[in-house]
Amino acid sequence: MNMRKTFFHIVAVAILGLTSAVALNARTSNDDDEYKTKTFDVGTVTSVDANGLFRVIYEQTSGDTEVSVKTKDKVFEYLEVKNDDGMLVLKLNLKEGKSYSLSPIEVKVRTKHLTYVELSGSGSFTCENGIKTESLKIRSSGAGSVEIKELSAKSSIEIMTSGAGKVNLDGAKSKDLSVEMNGAGKVEVQGIESQTTTAIIRGAGKITLGGKTGNATYKLNGVGVIDAESLKADNVRSDRAGIGSIRY
Repeated sequence: MNMRKTFFHIVAVAILGLTSAVALNARTSNDDDEYKTKTFDVGTVTSVDANGLFRVIYEQTSGDTEVSVKTKDKVFEYLEVKNDDGMLVLKLNLKEGKSYSLSPIEVKVRTKHLTYVELSGSGSFTCENGIKTESLKIRSSGAGSVEIKELSAKSSIEIMTSGAGKVNLDGAKSKDLSVEMNGAGKVEVQGIESQTTTAIIRGAGKITLGGKTGNATYKLNGVGVIDAESLKADNVRSDRAGIGSIRY
């Protein structure tokens, strides 16, 4: 009974966070407010931190860093785009207790290297053309989504989520792959090619894994699900506490 109460508490918190994000951002700008695109000269960046409504579209390039933002003209007065020691920081400077009419913000980012992505709120980060890097850390909190196709890291891929967000990797090659989830989110990683794979859930989320790995470690505490039936592993270690399930 206590575990069920915990489950409903986790789901309620996640839904409340999602609802709050939507309520804050659902309003749109006036119809006569035109969309505009502005470019920002931020210098070289290797990581992205987006907090809010941002829809980040990422592309790896062999050239210099490029950042452009498309949104309604009125939104730019609240927008902050800066380079913080190699990290591209995207945020909105809004006053608490004040009502705002804001439209979605599309941000196109091109960099030579990418090592870290942090997404909070109800935004998104997508990459359709692949990423090659030494290592990549992905942090997602809130109700946002991360989608990357063909991610290749020489050393490691680390994913950590909290809240009710989603992370989807279609193609993930690295020496070490780890997924750690707190809350009621959803992570799916397909096309895995790694020496080690680790999946950890604390809460009511779900992790789905597919591909090939050497040593796999699965740990679950709560009512979540680790589905690794499509992941071929040479060795498997699992540890479960609660009424959740681990499938392999």
